[in-house]
Amino acid sequence: MGYAAKQLMMVGLPSSGKTTYLAAFWFMVDQSTTECCLTVDKLEGERKYLNQIRDAWLEYKPVPRNLVDSQKMVTMQLKTSGNGNKVILKIPDLSGEMYRQQWSKRQLTNGYNDFLKESQGALLFIGPDVVKAHRIDMLDEISVMVPEAANPVGGTPKNWDIEQAPTQIQLIEILQAIASRDYVQPGYKLAIIISAYDLHVGTYPHPEDFVTKELPMLDQFLKSNANIFQVMAFGISAQGGVYASPMLSPEMLKHFKEFVNVLTNPSNDVQTWVSKGISQETLEAIQNSPGSDLAVELVVKDLNEILGKKDFYDELRFKSIILNPETKSLTDEFFEKEAQDSTELKILNRKLLECVFPKYISTQWEHRKEHAKLVKLPASQRVAVYGMTVKNKHDITEPVQWLMS
Repeated sequence: MGYAAKQLMMVGLPSSGKTTYLAAFWFMVDQSTTECCLTVDKLEGERKYLNQIRDAWLEYKPVPRNLVDSQKMVTMQLKTSGNGNKVILKIPDLSGEMYRQQWSKRQLTNGYNDFLKESQGALLFIGPDVVKAHRIDMLDEISVMVPEAANPVGGTPKNWDIEQAPTQIQLIEILQAIASRDYVQPGYKLAIIISAYDLHVGTYPHPEDFVTKELPMLDQFLKSNANIFQVMAFGISAQGGVYASPMLSPEMLKHFKEFVNVLTNPSNDVQTWVSKGISQETLEAIQNSPGSDLAVELVVKDLNEILGKKDFYDELRFKSIILNPETKSLTDEFFEKEAQDSTELKILNRKLLECVFPKYISTQWEHRKEHAKLVKLPASQRVAVYGMTVKNKHDITEPVQWLMS
């Protein structure tokens, strides 16, 4: 029996769960130890990339996100375990930033257009952090007036950031671009993937209810275009739970007054670099009331900003700092990767800060207990899938099976 070619799009804004889903999907179809309806016969193309994101997923680490200028084409020859049907599945893992630019700059790349032209369906990913529309009674709060010297009584409205538009507005724009293509045939299959559904299943046992209540305009758009889109909603928990967060909070700083003295009187190159990241506002709070809640909060704020800086680690700068084996390994791994995720960077920098200030920064991270429970789960049980057509709750290929049917 030959293979039937079918290409699917993975569509979604940044941090909507596309790459995490693909990492768990690749794990399940590429092994036979867990119950999965689809298995891979042959893979063409990006095995290194797939293995990289799969390994991060298996090690309970943030999955490296796709780069804005990178279009990873994954071509799998799959077969179903039930009837032996075979299909060539082509999934371009396009970056979420590319879809955001489609909204903010009204641009459709040639590569995206070519992928769409050959696709027979799409997985539309919706992340856990849905930006909702503003109510009329909130307009005074969000339209901050900036005083003008020439007109102290009046002011000018704060500029609107187009990328902060409600999630459903941006998604509708993406779907309108699909619907407007002449080559898209009626009945185009669209699997809505609501990521991190373990956060929502208690409120919305059925994923379609989440769409109706949380994204009503998107729901109306899809119903109004039922002749174009054939829709099925799925709730997916691909990560399996909450990872420990690297972000600092006030209770994670120890011996604060002594710590402040170190920050303002650094004794090595790394401490000097960190001290330059302390804002003038924070320095004034430290000087005026060194033990106050405000001073602690401002120091935490500045340190959390440092967690996101790519230039924090420098081998020469850190020559006097002894890194523990775990941090040294994380450092080497991070700079060897072709794709470097912002969350992964913050994890590394938090570990580095702990090595620089072992006496003052706690090694106890937020959500560490939830992370510990997650690590105890077997890989096959981390995945949870919800939806009307779902037969196996732990088979992450369920949405793809529906698209293939």
